[in-house]
Amino acid sequence: MISSKQISIILLFTFINSCFFLPFIPATAESVEFTHQELAYYWAPVWYQDTHSSDYPADYITNFDFDNNWIGNDNWDNQPLFPLPAYIYYSFVETSTHIFLGYYDFHPRDWDFFPHENDLEGVLIVIQKGDTPQGDFLLMETEAHNVLLQYTDHQSSPSNTVLNKGESIDGDVQFESVTNYDIVLPFDPHDHPIVYVEDQGHGVYGAKRWENNDFPNDDGVIYKPKGLAEEPSNGNDRNVGYELLSISALWDRRFIMDSTIDGEKTFERFGIFDGNDGRDDSAKAPWGWDDNNDGTTYTGEIFYNPIDMINVHLSIQGEFSFYYTFNPYAVIVRLDEYKVNEKEIFDIDVKGYFNLFMFDGDGRYTWKSHEDGVLDSDDGTQASWIGDFPIGVWIDMHTKIGRPFYGINYYNRPYFGIRSKEWRILSDPWLMDVEETHWYGSSSFTNTNYEPSFPIFIGENHLYWGKSELRLTIYFDHHSEMEWSISTIDTPLKITLLWIIFGVLSFISIASSVIIIIKRNFP
Repeated sequence: MISSKQISIILLFTFINSCFFLPFIPATAESVEFTHQELAYYWAPVWYQDTHSSDYPADYITNFDFDNNWIGNDNWDNQPLFPLPAYIYYSFVETSTHIFLGYYDFHPRDWDFFPHENDLEGVLIVIQKGDTPQGDFLLMETEAHNVLLQYTDHQSSPSNTVLNKGESIDGDVQFESVTNYDIVLPFDPHDHPIVYVEDQGHGVYGAKRWENNDFPNDDGVIYKPKGLAEEPSNGNDRNVGYELLSISALWDRRFIMDSTIDGEKTFERFGIFDGNDGRDDSAKAPWGWDDNNDGTTYTGEIFYNPIDMINVHLSIQGEFSFYYTFNPYAVIVRLDEYKVNEKEIFDIDVKGYFNLFMFDGDGRYTWKSHEDGVLDSDDGTQASWIGDFPIGVWIDMHTKIGRPFYGINYYNRPYFGIRSKEWRILSDPWLMDVEETHWYGSSSFTNTNYEPSFPIFIGENHLYWGKSELRLTIYFDHHSEMEWSISTIDTPLKITLLWIIFGVLSFISIASSVIIIIKRNFP
């Protein structure tokens, strides 16, 4: 017979075995995963909005359709006639290592030295993923009058490991506690980063220290991310709640530049709001923002391609992925396989290369005045390469280049252009039968400035140029399909396998104990 003492030994052995393996099994039942909006609320800034005593409401933050329409050229006149509840637009872009949160403050008027109707400025906050669902603050970049400024938190890691690169860090981020929220959120009140907004011109900065020294003229509004859109009671209200709105409210209207479409014209040109007070059509959406003195970056990258912009501006220590796992704003092109079909008579291998042209938020497809595009660019942001290609052999371009390329779906433009050539010292012969840049877009593409233009499809495509061929994949509204990972086992499957292994080992342990006891009792 098996005694109670022996049974106790079996149970104790099983418990010890469980304790050994349990630390290696993720606690999925208790884990918390924030939605995009919840993460946006977690890191949403406290906005110190300076106000001008001559017209306090003209400095209040609100939404573009505060006047109940999406017409761009009536906001200046309607600003005194409607309530101005506080809203901040936000965008969300993600890689496997970082989260990029954009926050955008709208004012119906910019009434500084060069006034214009509509005003949208803001801040990009970069979060490094870690062991907590909200991650860790890494850095932020603010936009003020077509200049991008960089800030880190000098007192905390990993933010204090960020180093100067193409740009210099402009100051130290401070945080302020938000003690209550007006909506249910899956986290406790905590500190939020502070940003500072000028009166009249509304440039956004990250290190003014108004929380210590007060506003320049001792009057201003402090907006906090409570989840409720409140209107300041006066120009010196220090506790006003704001609500977050997805930037999709504006992004989805980016092609509406003709009032005959729906009777409400929001944009005059791509990324440029319609406005007729002060300087006409001067306010820009974030995909039209650019700093002309910040190195090899493209217009709008702060919005649709922040990984390349950050990589140019600052040196990030540790892992920094160049693959988006979520990006609904970019056209993404991945070069998969390339084959050269012809060679010169004395060539053993061909040194082939591409020029890839992706449009930015300004409608350009080269960086400043350079001709080479984003791939094989002398001064571009993304990659330069050249390689030997045996004739008639498909070459894996993932290993040659190691990353995809990003542009924006610009109004009335093809998605991208590409040329294939052979590198030579004196001149570069074409590896395309039609010896000119080939442009690719939707079948409805009509702009004749970029002929020849060919239809291309979302997903995998095979481009045949006679002397060479290319297989590539194109994505919009990307949701993780392009993450190139060595491991092909996803997290839920890993957890399942760990539980199976744990169960098998536990069974073996119990069975072994039972067998040993049986042998001792029944020789």
